[in-house]
Amino acid sequence: MKISDLDQHCGNCSLVELCGDPFYYCLCKDSRFEDMDEEDYKELAEKVDWTDFVPHEPCKGCGKDCDECEEESDRNDVQARYIADKVADMIEGG
Repeated sequence: MKISDLDQHCGNCSLVELCGDPFYYCLCKDSRFEDMDEEDYKELAEKVDWTDFVPHEPCKGCGKDCDECEEESDRNDVQARYIADKVADMIEGG
């Protein structure tokens, strides 16, 4: 199925582990992948090089008030965005 067709039916796709939490970063709303199939994305995501990954550091300039912080969701979002950026780079690079 095309990623854009998933339409935020979180958990009902094969990419749930590669996506941010609901209402955070969602692959199916990222225009870079709207015409890409789930399996193609997953295949590229498995090849991501993590050597320059910077993990989420709580209270390091996220711009939220402390009572708004959802550390686990933020951590998932940072990882999902990192993977997405790397996959996009792979697509652009051929």
